[in-house]
Amino acid sequence: MEIDSNQLLNILSLCVALLAVIVGPIVAWVVSKRQSETSLHIANKQIIAPIKKEWVELLQNHVAEILSTSLWYYVSGQDEEIISGVDEEEHDNQSLKVERKLLFIMSQVELMLNPIDTDHVLLLESLKATQFSIWPHTEEHTKFPSYHQETVKICQKVIKKELERVQSEIQKI
Repeated sequence: MEIDSNQLLNILSLCVALLAVIVGPIVAWVVSKRQSETSLHIANKQIIAPIKKEWVELLQNHVAEILSTSLWYYVSGQDEEIISGVDEEEHDNQSLKVERKLLFIMSQVELMLNPIDTDHVLLLESLKATQFSIWPHTEEHTKFPSYHQETVKICQKVIKKELERVQSEIQKI
């Protein structure tokens, strides 16, 4: 069986058309999938990175408030002039306000932290030890300054790590 050039041209045209029908949609699908993934990645970068930065700043503010309130209470609880200038009931009311405020902020921080991340767990434990040591009636009261310093160091480490994580996610594209 001989195939003339006209028939060969028809067969080749048919093969090219068949390839175009099969390969064309596949190429279009691959290109569209890559564009979609890139668009999603850019959108995530523009939305999620600022949210994570805001989370880090909020964590930093909460920890700073806990540490400053704890330090204020620790120092004011040591000062006999402050205590003697205020009646006992008023002092107890102030103590309850401080305790309630610290409890609320500690709860916020606890809900913000990842219980699986060891640095987050260390930060929470250190914050709790610091908070517990402000009360003069506890044995831990004398350890407050070292707990306070340790908490600052751990918090700095956590914040640095989280900010570096945000920066690395921003630079992925």
